[in-house]
Amino acid sequence: PTRRSSDLTQRLISDLTAPDRLEALASCDARRIAYDPFNFWDIIVESLSPAHFSRAFGLILPTLCGLAAWGLSLTWLLRRPEVAGLSELIGPYTALSGSLLTPVSFLLVFRIGRAAARFWDARAALGAIIEKCRSAASTSALTYASTPELRDQFSRWLSVLPIAVKNDLRALDASRSVARGYRLQQLCPVLTEEEASELLDSKRGPILVLNRLRRVSFAANAASETDPIERAQALRSINKVVDDLTGAWGAMERIGNTPLPFAYVAHLRTTLVLYLGLWYVSMLSRFGPIVLPGLLLTSWALLGIEAAAVECSSPFQRKPNHLRLGRACSEVAQCVAQTLAESACEEARGVRYSRGGEVQVAAAAPIADSVPQHEE
Repeated sequence: PTRRSSDLTQRLISDLTAPDRLEALASCDARRIAYDPFNFWDIIVESLSPAHFSRAFGLILPTLCGLAAWGLSLTWLLRRPEVAGLSELIGPYTALSGSLLTPVSFLLVFRIGRAAARFWDARAALGAIIEKCRSAASTSALTYASTPELRDQFSRWLSVLPIAVKNDLRALDASRSVARGYRLQQLCPVLTEEEASELLDSKRGPILVLNRLRRVSFAANAASETDPIERAQALRSINKVVDDLTGAWGAMERIGNTPLPFAYVAHLRTTLVLYLGLWYVSMLSRFGPIVLPGLLLTSWALLGIEAAAVECSSPFQRKPNHLRLGRACSEVAQCVAQTLAESACEEARGVRYSRGGEVQVAAAAPIADSVPQHEE
């Protein structure tokens, strides 16, 4: 390799691991709530602290306040002397609450089960993107060693693919100008400002990046000096990885854009509120206002199941319980940089690989600057 190509590779490595850029990617995620899964009570106590309001209280609170008002109204009404016979009148209707318990239980179990499955599928798709990016980086570094400029071009677009996926899954903030500038900081200087603006203006950013990866891989394959059979195998391998990356992004997109059907969610919430309302009537008519605090706590527990399902069913936003997309982008960038650094070291020593194994050739001109090492 020429000194110019080595310098460009070193510059790309520095751009990928620039501290300001990695910090901007890390700040894309909300502060993660760390907990010890073996400490039962600490998790319960910490989840109730104001700093860890991560149970979607905004979804629970209005319904809980409505149930509290319903309970207080019933308490006041049942204690009025002019309606002394109301308890006996509504007695037969209170039995309906028990008959609703079974369907409500089945609906809630299915709801939280589907939410957990969607979260797990989203996590698997994000992990597949990281895995396939690592595979593509190492494969391209070996296959395109004879064309370092095109190899570096492939690595540049590969490193920004997770960022494009993140931006596609997350809508811009209220202040679009601030959010756009923030996203430009994550893409530059790996991409030029013109390329970064084109990516941000694209209707589907990941499609643009995937198309660039395929074009660069075809150009690098055509310019490769290896055996035609090896080139065909390498192109097939790279295309397979790009296909897998497309599939992983598609899986995340489907999870984000297809919630559970409205009919199911509407029926679940209607049945749940109806059950709780009848249950309040039954318990308050039998035991009086002393059971109201217990009723509210139990209502909070049942409503929390629906709130947890909503929180986890599409885990791509900047929330404590959601996936850390920014960290995934940073991980891919550092993996690509490490692969390029190792490839640059081998180029400096004149190492080549072929089907026959490792072949040593004359060492290239020494590189002035050594490959930078970055601490974790």
